[in-house]
Amino acid sequence: CTRLGVRARAAWHWMWLLPTGYNFLLQAGSAGNDTFPTVFALAAIAFGLQAWKSRQVSDLWYSILAAALLTGAKATNLPLLLSWAVLIFPLVPLLWRRWLPTAFIVCVAAVVSFLPTALLNVKYCGDWSGSVLEPAGQTMHRPLVGIVGNAFQILLDNFAPPIFPMAGWWNQNATRLLPQSFVSLVEKNFDIGFFWLGELPTEDWAGIGFGISALLAVSLLAARWGKTPGLANAGKKSPVPRIVCQLVLFAPWIALLAYCVKSGMVTAARLISPYYFLLLPSLILGAGQALIVRRRWWKFASWSVMFLAFVVLILTPPRPLWPAQTILSAALRSHPGQPLLTRALKVYSVYAIRSDPLAPLLPLLPSDFKVMGFLGTPDDIDISLWRPYGTRRVEHILLTDSSELVRSKGIDYAVVSGLNLEEKKTTLSAWLAQSGAELIATTNLTLKVTDGPQAWHVVKFR
Repeated sequence: CTRLGVRARAAWHWMWLLPTGYNFLLQAGSAGNDTFPTVFALAAIAFGLQAWKSRQVSDLWYSILAAALLTGAKATNLPLLLSWAVLIFPLVPLLWRRWLPTAFIVCVAAVVSFLPTALLNVKYCGDWSGSVLEPAGQTMHRPLVGIVGNAFQILLDNFAPPIFPMAGWWNQNATRLLPQSFVSLVEKNFDIGFFWLGELPTEDWAGIGFGISALLAVSLLAARWGKTPGLANAGKKSPVPRIVCQLVLFAPWIALLAYCVKSGMVTAARLISPYYFLLLPSLILGAGQALIVRRRWWKFASWSVMFLAFVVLILTPPRPLWPAQTILSAALRSHPGQPLLTRALKVYSVYAIRSDPLAPLLPLLPSDFKVMGFLGTPDDIDISLWRPYGTRRVEHILLTDSSELVRSKGIDYAVVSGLNLEEKKTTLSAWLAQSGAELIATTNLTLKVTDGPQAWHVVKFR
């Protein structure tokens, strides 16, 4: 939305730098649901801007499809449609010129958007968003608390150091260090884990990261209070009206406000991933930033940010690019009992089997089963039970399902998470009596370091 010329220099520098803090980290984990919407958001705006310049209806079609894919990836992206709608609304007459192919594009867009999911949610749970099936804390009922809490959470997660050995201490003491009135409000209105931080960033909590956040804050302060004389605009006149540009720059902040008002989830820094690239242009617009990015200290800082991103990419537990277990095991033999080394080795060991976490259960199951029931927590992974692929099927069951309903799905055996029973405040014996199942075997497995060893049961339905 900026005029072509010297003021676009800041945007150019930031555009190559931003992915180092975000995509490098997310590519280290399975975060495609957050990376792709970022591309869709940028594409929707980019094709909309191109349509203003070219006056070609095909550019609008691409913009419509990108906006639909943006919503189809995650319902939390819906508020971002405000920026897109502001941009393309004045161009709607272009669509009427070729209304028949436009109708086809709109139908395709509807299919790949959030609309089919919304209709299924209405049919099966009576609510278009599906939030009635989520824990109560994930939906915000106090808008002001949502705004304050989400703002704190976004800043906390994005400014947390990329390597944070004191994360355990923070997680234990955060509620005592912060004002009790604030702690009480967020604990009553947000999902559990509001103050949690990890020793290393993970795809669940990753935003744009400490490096980008710190550099952005320093750049804004330097441009505001530093000696940055104004520069004449040497670019061409934009084909987009000035008022439209201003609204497109302002709309993402309204969208973020809408997200904060409605969401009580505790991974805000990750969930607003597509928002960042539309929020930041309004911050880096101007002649001051065009001068800041030319300074030697800024260039040095930008390379430091890239270095931090590569360090995290190398150390990330899901896919470490160094022989973590070999080195940590040797270090622990030299320094036995060292808590930091013990913790690190445990983390890398657990993540090493993350792709096949329930493999120890397979010897406890009959070798010829075709359908296996699975009763676990939302974070439990059932991929081990599908192997070898193409020969078996896994059916998820609920704690309240009757024995008749389970058997009607062709399930004779099921794998049950002891942690799930504990979270639902019931016992294995009580569930066995209710479901008419009998216990075959039990073993302990560690799927998440934070949960520790947990019981897993194999049961047979009579």
